[in-house]
Amino acid sequence: MQKNRAIVFINPPHKQYIQRKMRCSPVRSGYLFPPMELLYLATIIHTITDVEKVFIDAVVERLSVDDIIAKIQQYDVQMIVFMPAVESWDVDVHALSLIKEAVNKHCFLVCFGYIPSLFYRELFNRFPTVDCVIIGEPDRTFQELCEIFFSDRKKIFDVKGLAFNIQHDYITTERRHNELVLDSLPIPDRKYLNNSLYGDPFVNKPMTAVMTGRGCLYACTFCVNFYGVPFRLRSSENVLNELEQIVHEFNIRDIRFMDDHFTVDKQRTIAICKGIIDRSMNIRFTCLSRVDTLDEESIGYLKRAGCQMVFLGIESGSQRILDYYNKRYTVDRIRQTCRILKRAGIAFTGWFVIGAPIETPDDIRQSIRLALDIKADFIIVNELHIMPATPLFNTLRDDLIVNLVPFSVSYQKRCIPSEALPKYRYMFYVRFYVLSLYFIRNIGMCLKNPKRLWFFMKEFYSGIQKHYVEK
Repeated sequence: MQKNRAIVFINPPHKQYIQRKMRCSPVRSGYLFPPMELLYLATIIHTITDVEKVFIDAVVERLSVDDIIAKIQQYDVQMIVFMPAVESWDVDVHALSLIKEAVNKHCFLVCFGYIPSLFYRELFNRFPTVDCVIIGEPDRTFQELCEIFFSDRKKIFDVKGLAFNIQHDYITTERRHNELVLDSLPIPDRKYLNNSLYGDPFVNKPMTAVMTGRGCLYACTFCVNFYGVPFRLRSSENVLNELEQIVHEFNIRDIRFMDDHFTVDKQRTIAICKGIIDRSMNIRFTCLSRVDTLDEESIGYLKRAGCQMVFLGIESGSQRILDYYNKRYTVDRIRQTCRILKRAGIAFTGWFVIGAPIETPDDIRQSIRLALDIKADFIIVNELHIMPATPLFNTLRDDLIVNLVPFSVSYQKRCIPSEALPKYRYMFYVRFYVLSLYFIRNIGMCLKNPKRLWFFMKEFYSGIQKHYVEK
């Protein structure tokens, strides 16, 4: 019996509930969001109707390499598409190479993302099974690639933004700039997903994620800005149309806005919130924000529209470290925004980073004091990772030790040695959650939201033990 031709989109298997994103691949207690970048690619080729699209999220479905092979052997697999994680990119590429060899060693293996875009030569050398890398923003490049691949493959090298693996050598096509207008993208087709499996500890299931912008207006020295410039936002009406589809077609009312700065444009933020209210969507959502993009008016609208939690990239309680990171706001502004959130009744999580090259123990103590003073509902403390192509990486380049396999970037001239950072992270968590009598002060929250508390107890335990706790 003849098999149907298929393009297979795979979020690679992993032993943990990993979130593969363009700039990082975190593992967090209770958080598991759809692989939106991959979903956009599966959706954008909807006009190619004579090839089936198979979407597999092996992380959320807990599938192994063998499980995936068994699942797709019924198809004539023409192409496999995936985005590897950052820290474990080589493990992911190896897994997809095994899948390709098992189902059709002649199929076209395509990958995209942060590490492939930067290091496609090294990737091709190590994994000759990979045929093609999409460099940079993938959507239009992938759409054009598929249209030519399934019509006139000889013209494949005319597509901008690609690197090809040709007989142990590589060919790159003309660079593609980020000219994409985000409103022109189709709404991601959530029919590919098992929406009941995704989660955020601050909203209910089923839930989903929404991306409303790409790029960044700011220039924090440590941050990976994969989408670069220009900074682009979807219109409020375009976002509201997606929310209405989510509510009415999928009966989902719990949302995570994935943008690093959902509130960056105050008028757009208010317009989205007004639309949610006026259209009686009755949704609950969480979002990320900078402290200097929030004020009483915008926070008031967020509250009325159903915001359950704001994640603030506070980073440090030391003005010296904030300036080193080029955050462009002050400790006083952090305090002001947190007071407004408290008055409005919106919970907030403070994200802190320790390990700046110039950071001292006193700087970390200032961060702990700030976390206590602002009465953050929760905190997350990460050690600084110096990532390729960031301003900080470029500044310290001559003193960095970079390994691609396993992926690591080390810097030996920190004021606090890298091997001592886990101790300070432990101290931060203990001071905030234990010595401050956090759970006694928040007994109401603990009793009202035992599930939320359980997730963060696991996060706390993972943090102080430096050991992942299976969720």
